[in-house]
Order: sequence, then C-alpha cells, then structure tokens
Amino acid sequence: MRRLSVIPILHAAADLGSFAPKIQAGRASQSSREIDHIWTQVRNLVLELEFDYARLRLYQDSLPICGFEDKIVSDLAFQGSANFRLLAELMDRGAQLVGTESPQLLLRELEWVRSPHLATAEQLRELTVERDRFIADRIDRTLAAGEEGLVFMGMLHDLAPYLPETISLRYPLRVEAS
Repeated sequence: MRRLSVIPILHAAADLGSFAPKIQAGRASQSSREIDHIWTQVRNLVLELEFDYARLRLYQDSLPICGFEDKIVSDLAFQGSANFRLLAELMDRGAQLVGTESPQLLLRELEWVRSPHLATAEQLRELTVERDRFIADRIDRTLAAGEEGLVFMGMLHDLAPYLPETISLRYPLRVEAS
C-alpha cells in the first residue's frame, strides 16, 4: 500500500508572485502575520512526522510539471515563501520533489485570475475539480509501492474522490490561528 499525507495550506504573498495583490484582496480577514504563524506551525508539525526521506515524494499544488521544479522551489524559498522553504528543507533531507500540476490548467487559471470576467464561479469550481483529478492521477502514476507522499494542497482542493484505493490517505495536521 502507498500512503499520502495531505497538508492543507494557505498561500502566502511570497507564493503568489505578481498575482499576490489581486488574490490577497479577497483575503482581508487574514493578516500576513497570521499566515506566517500558521506556516510556522505547519513546518514544526511536518518536521515532527516520521518519514523515511529517501522514500518520500513531495507534491505541491501550483507546481507545474516542467523540468525545472527544483529551481522554482529554490527561487520561491529565496524570495521568502515559507511553503517553499519547507519543501527545500525536506528535499535537503532526501525527499524527492515531483512536478504536480498540468501547466495548461495552471495557465488557464492564471488567465482567469488576470481577467475575472472570462470565467464564472462555476467554471472556476470545475477547473479546481479538473486540477484535482490531474493531481490525483499524477500522484497515482509517480508514487511507487512502499513510498510515502506528502502533498501540500490549498484548502479548496479535495483529492480523496480521485485517488485509487491503493493509496491510503492521512491528514496529520491541525493548525490553529493565532
């Protein structure tokens, strides 16, 4: 059996690049300090989990399959992303990073973020489901027997309905706001 630990995340400004102002405008209730506090808890809790890092695969929502995933992680970690600093730390311990998302689906979402009039709320929900299906398939194809996966997923995503029964899910974190 294969095991997948799902880590629910909030994207911080450093994760979003040039889209940060537009996306964060809708998050007025969550201060940067609160998000930083949550990421400190996530990091501490993830590092307390017991992994055989040599057999751990890392998946990250919004990380495209592109051939330079390591560079994306390194660059965003350097720019201050707590999410990507944690990925880099896990990679330093021996975990293997896996490109997780379809570049085409991500580009469609970015186009809709840039020009919200191009998509309805229902189309955005359908795109999230399409991304979840793609991510679940990607995990199924890349997570070998005897390996464990750790996936960092935005809270609007749900992989469970799309993963095969051969992948055991666990949700190890309970993070509390400050």
